[in-house]
Amino acid sequence: MIRKLFSNIKVLCLKYPVLYKITHKLSLAKGDICNDASELCMEGFPSSANSYSLNLARLVLSGEIIASHCHAAANMRMALARKIPVIFVSREPLGAISSHIVRHGKDKYNACLTYISLYEYAVKHFEEIIVTDFEDVTQKPMSFIQLTCETLNLEFLAKKYQNADEQVKAHIIEYEEQVLKTEGFHGLLPDPKKEPEKQRTKAELAAYPLFQKCCELYDMLQSKSDIRA
Repeated sequence: MIRKLFSNIKVLCLKYPVLYKITHKLSLAKGDICNDASELCMEGFPSSANSYSLNLARLVLSGEIIASHCHAAANMRMALARKIPVIFVSREPLGAISSHIVRHGKDKYNACLTYISLYEYAVKHFEEIIVTDFEDVTQKPMSFIQLTCETLNLEFLAKKYQNADEQVKAHIIEYEEQVLKTEGFHGLLPDPKKEPEKQRTKAELAAYPLFQKCCELYDMLQSKSDIRA
């Protein structure tokens, strides 16, 4: 009961800028908050290629400020209020939530509630944000870079980014090697060793009532994306 209450309070803070800024100042929340200097806001549920897509975007916006990794509707709210473009990376809930639980030790209730808070906002504000899919980002990085350029009204030069996937993965691996010394680091790239645990978690999630709401919201977002396409 106490854990659920704490999760409810935490997710409430993820929704509203004032509350999120307070938790961020107290170091109770992580991520790069959107501000007047931000050129772009990128958001998504944890384990949705957030680091990979961010580093792809940094190839386009080298040296510029990108608000990201808050995993919070509050960050998107702050961006839209400042008329800063928002790119939201969506991922089907079974893969995203199971990865998040296994990597970070979160419970099903907290993970599903966080997913719901993000996707409710993304669905409601679909017309104001750019939505792309996890599979498209990871399988077609050049298309994501092109999308980023179009979002920012920048010229897309394919030759300039032809080695983007290798560059980004090498950067992430180098970063992991440095941060691995830090206690509590969970890794940014998929870990095959965790696959059995992830499969068990997926089976548990499939029977979890709150997970069904996550599926409904993802399907709604996908339907809107299909209509836009």
